[in-house]
Amino acid sequence: MPLATPLHRPSPWALGRPLTLLPAHRRRPQRDDQGPTRRHRPESSHRVLLVWSDRLPVRRQTPRPPFTGRPTGPPRRFRRVRRAPLLRSCLVRFPTGLRAFNHRDFRLFWTGQLVSLVGTWMQTVGQAWLVLELTNSPFKLGLITTLQFAPMLVFSFVAGAITDRLPKRRLVVATQTAMLGQALVLAALTLSGHIRYWHIAVLATLYGVVNTMDQPARQSFIVEMTSKDDLLNAIALNSAVFNGTRVVGPAVAGLLIAR
Repeated sequence: MPLATPLHRPSPWALGRPLTLLPAHRRRPQRDDQGPTRRHRPESSHRVLLVWSDRLPVRRQTPRPPFTGRPTGPPRRFRRVRRAPLLRSCLVRFPTGLRAFNHRDFRLFWTGQLVSLVGTWMQTVGQAWLVLELTNSPFKLGLITTLQFAPMLVFSFVAGAITDRLPKRRLVVATQTAMLGQALVLAALTLSGHIRYWHIAVLATLYGVVNTMDQPARQSFIVEMTSKDDLLNAIALNSAVFNGTRVVGPAVAGLLIAR
């Protein structure tokens, strides 16, 4: 890269100043009375000249307008920030063993799952008792149980792949709605006195197919409701509610049947 070096002696007050690299297009033009201090070379925007600090041009700064307390620019549009509810603002802290409950979505999901699973186990016991009253056959009772849990054994791999490709929340809402409809149909047929064995067999098979899609969707939905640090605690609480309702649901159903 060609450089231009000053040939004359600089002023004494500028000897202690460092040299500054200045592009050629910002260099101050040389007057005739100052003498030939540089070679005449074709200037370009990428050439850098070595000049003294006392010859740098002084940039004039535009004075700022006085502060009046009002914005001088165009009006800004502020987005309204939605305030978090009281429980979500972490004012209520749970202990370490229940730290997953600090997430509001997981609290709602866990509470709803508690009610749903208790009802599911109560329905299982009541359905088995209904089959014994209609048929008085242990074989037909075992057949109903097979029809209810066989789809989980056959279609579990396909259900997991489908669950990964669908939104978890909508899938859980759809499966829970279908299971609610199945329970309402079974209750309506029983209360009306038109219930038959094949009705229970069809409804049990339908429940098994829907439950095959519901379980992987519910278990994978926990990841979206909690943070990475609280995921293990959320999985433990989910397993606790599942196993706890397996004990409470049949016990409540037995008390209702005994009455």
